[in-house]
Amino acid sequence: ATAAILRVYAVGLIGHALVGVLARAFYTGERRSWYPAAAMGAGLAVTALLAVGGVSLFHAYAIAAANGAGIVTTAVLLLFGLRDRIVAVALRALAGGAARLGVAAAAAGVLGWVAARFLGGWPPMFSAATGGLLVLFVFAGVAHLAGAAEIALLVTQVRRRIPHGR
Repeated sequence: ATAAILRVYAVGLIGHALVGVLARAFYTGERRSWYPAAAMGAGLAVTALLAVGGVSLFHAYAIAAANGAGIVTTAVLLLFGLRDRIVAVALRALAGGAARLGVAAAAAGVLGWVAARFLGGWPPMFSAATGGLLVLFVFAGVAHLAGAAEIALLVTQVRRRIPHGR
């Protein structure tokens, strides 16, 4: 049951990451902004309403899901507020890039889960290293095939740093 709750909670991790990044932009300028606090208040309200409404039926799952929904609400509000108040953000381009990386992450995660089933009897260090490399390469390969510009940029930067044997 704990693993299932963690999987439900993990859905909100992208929201947590986005809030951490997006909120900073509101405090870089000279003007004070209460918008991040208002967005976080709205996200907290969503969390509270969903948790209270769902806990009798779904127990701890409702709390985990409510937390994810609340933080994602906050992230979406911050993203739209950023576009309207701070800097023009091309939401379609951002969503497209996130979707490409999301597909790659999902593919790598599924393959990592399958690999864990096969590597379960092996020594922990070997299975962790093998699984980690497999997930890394699958993520990078699928992201590249999906057209994620971030992967091409990363490869270019790594190639520049590796000394060539000339």
